Amino acid sequence: MVGRTLSVEDEAPGSPDVVVLSEALWAGRYARDPDVLGRVLRVGARDHTVVGVMPGEFRYPIDQDAWIALKARGTDHPLGEGPTLLVFGRLADGIDEWDADAEAELVTARLIRDHPEIYERRVGQVVPMSTLLLGEGEGLRNDPEVLLVQTLLIAMLLIVCGNVGVLVLARAATRTAEMSVRTALGASRSRIVVQIFVEALVLALVATGAGLTMGEALARWLMGLATSPAVSGIPFWMDMTLTADIVLLALGLAVGCAVVAGVIPALKATRKGVQSNLQRSATGSTMRFGWGSTSLIVSEVVLAVGFLAMGGTLVRSAFQEKDGLLGLDPARFLYAEVVQTGTPAPSQDPAASEEETQNELATLQVEILRRLGEFPDVSRAGMGRQVPGRTAPDARVLVEDEGLSQRRMRVAQVDAGFFRQLDHPILQGRNFTTADLEDGPDGHRAPVIVNTGFVEDVLQGRNPIGLRFRYAGPVAEGERPRWHEIVGVVGPLGMNVHNPLRDAGVYHPLGPGEANPMRYVIETEGDPTLLAPRFRTLVTELDPEAAVPSATSLEEMIQSESRILRWLFLGQVMLAAVAFLLSVTGLYALMSFTVSQRRREIGVRTALGARPWSIVKTIARRAAIQLALGLALGGVWAWILLREIVDDSMTIPTNVPGTIAVTLRGLRIQPVEAMGDH
Repeated sequence: MVGRTLSVEDEAPGSPDVVVLSEALWAGRYARDPDVLGRVLRVGARDHTVVGVMPGEFRYPIDQDAWIALKARGTDHPLGEGPTLLVFGRLADGIDEWDADAEAELVTARLIRDHPEIYERRVGQVVPMSTLLLGEGEGLRNDPEVLLVQTLLIAMLLIVCGNVGVLVLARAATRTAEMSVRTALGASRSRIVVQIFVEALVLALVATGAGLTMGEALARWLMGLATSPAVSGIPFWMDMTLTADIVLLALGLAVGCAVVAGVIPALKATRKGVQSNLQRSATGSTMRFGWGSTSLIVSEVVLAVGFLAMGGTLVRSAFQEKDGLLGLDPARFLYAEVVQTGTPAPSQDPAASEEETQNELATLQVEILRRLGEFPDVSRAGMGRQVPGRTAPDARVLVEDEGLSQRRMRVAQVDAGFFRQLDHPILQGRNFTTADLEDGPDGHRAPVIVNTGFVEDVLQGRNPIGLRFRYAGPVAEGERPRWHEIVGVVGPLGMNVHNPLRDAGVYHPLGPGEANPMRYVIETEGDPTLLAPRFRTLVTELDPEAAVPSATSLEEMIQSESRILRWLFLGQVMLAAVAFLLSVTGLYALMSFTVSQRRREIGVRTALGARPWSIVKTIARRAAIQLALGLALGGVWAWILLREIVDDSMTIPTNVPGTIAVTLRGLRIQPVEAMGDH
């Protein structure tokens, strides 16, 4: 909009520091001043000259306010080392993710061929930015809670389809006589099937329109929350409104549902001969439910059981009090992130340049902790790459002597004195020592400390001290597996704020200067946000090249960390309620149809002196078998899906009343009333 963008010359060592502003920052801070070019803006610890303003639709990668040049060169660091960079770009026209993935694999193959000692265990992969930037590791794509919500949505859709299929099949059964008469009067089978399909299509289109309307309203509400001043960190490109593709997909699903819910039952209802159907309707008998409909009913119950079990798990995770499970009170802690932004002077020896940078980071890290200890309102402070209040990345491990059984856990890298700094006791074994920072014979650090969740979930309560594990993954030919030995156990310390009950994790020791950015948690006597300005001043005094991109209360950090998942959990509460109603309504409708079709039989048996409970047994036998089979299979499915975190299913007490209610309704049928209907 104004000026220019960054250029290659801006990246050269020794070039002037320049910055490009976003339109939002230009409008908010500079009131769209056209003479903004040449003004000075302090970014981090350096003054930068404004050289341009980007249009409002450009905020990459997330929701940036400004951009500066990256002045890091590959020659400044030994091969395979240096700062971690996020590389992203737009796929070329006609190229999909798989093509780009194949190209990344070729690049990785060349690196492995030229430098096997560094890249032999690396994998090249193209990851959608929309998932990568919404969480640690590969983002929300592999987050267990998000995958669980996606599974719940699919399960709910299948429950709806099952209910509609059963109801349409029941309606078609009640119209068997009508269709037989129409066939006898000359109507072709195809005409009857088309009519039923049109009826189902109209219902599907009405439901689709209502669903799209509700979806659009819900999307606008969620985007209103996302763009409110209280919410930060939401990518500017996140769009939750309906698009033409979504509408077309919904219409396609509506047509498909109409085919399944209308055509298939119609074909089944009209497959008998005219005379056979008329005779069956004359005796009060209609189309019977076969194995197909029985399988549909059982499948619906299976999905309902698993759906409610998973729903209960997520609801518990969303609404439980988490402070006590985090091992600390987040309202008393300040979360701060420190980044060393300076670049050391070019050196003839890249290794010496890297060592110089690490020494500067080590000095800054030690001095920050020492000076914080002198603050009268600071009780304790700790540092690491992952700290309490930020959900640590997850990984799968293989425990020694347990074969190939993989277990999921969280992984954190913390300062070797982390637990002493936070006065967090070692429950078993020992703490980290300086000797643990030395590389072992295989070139890596073996000692680790695990939490009690690891002992309970991964080791099943076994004594952990001395046990070894390794991370899941292929081992190169001729290379020995890299085992880690457990030397200590600590209590919970907020490794999984999404679900503290699943916080099995392991801590690896970090040496001085090995973390950039450095993340601190600092306990204060009062409001932690009041410490933030002093912390920023402290860091600037110690190192003008260091920046503090984040300094906020740990409580706010946790809320920001969990915001997206809380939205999903809120939706899950509504989904669980809908699933509850659907499962009860579906079974009630099925039993009600059964009773209505057997009115004459019930009346005759009552007139002949049949006892009420024998009628109950007759009516409810098949439904009870279907319900029991569905509960059994659903329980197995839910157990496999959630393992130990599944709550007791509530399907039995919610569905049995629906069965009992319609059975009691059948007992109220009088013989004269039943015979009078025919």
